[in-house]
Amino acid sequence: MTFLIKYQIIKNLLTLLFITFSLSIFAQIDTTERVFKLPLYPFCDSLNNYENRKTCADKVMNEFIYQNFQYPKLAEENGVEGTVIISSNVEKGGSMNSYQIIRNPGAGIGEEVIRVLKMLPNLIPATINEEPISCEVSIPFRVRIP
Repeated sequence: MTFLIKYQIIKNLLTLLFITFSLSIFAQIDTTERVFKLPLYPFCDSLNNYENRKTCADKVMNEFIYQNFQYPKLAEENGVEGTVIISSNVEKGGSMNSYQIIRNPGAGIGEEVIRVLKMLPNLIPATINEEPISCEVSIPFRVRIP
């Protein structure tokens, strides 16, 4: 056999192998729809759908944070205000941990927001297709001098 014929045979075999492998991978792709729901602050369970529960939960959680937030003296004295963004993990059981300050106007404001977040009751965990999962959330909090 000449080199050209051997080359064509090897090329055809590799092409066939690639197509077979590709079809095998394609056949294993999961095409089921996944429904992801974010963690929710509890106490809005009586509402009939997720969107209403989410709106309610966000409102109740913000009220809790604002009621328990104590403006740091240093921030108040220096006119520091702005938006704090805290990142945290929400575990399958709803507990929050691993708090990180992503954005902080300073003067103790970020630390105070974390203190208040640690007071929250366990959240209703995030779910995929109604199965609880752990996830990371970012919580923005706007603070202004009282």
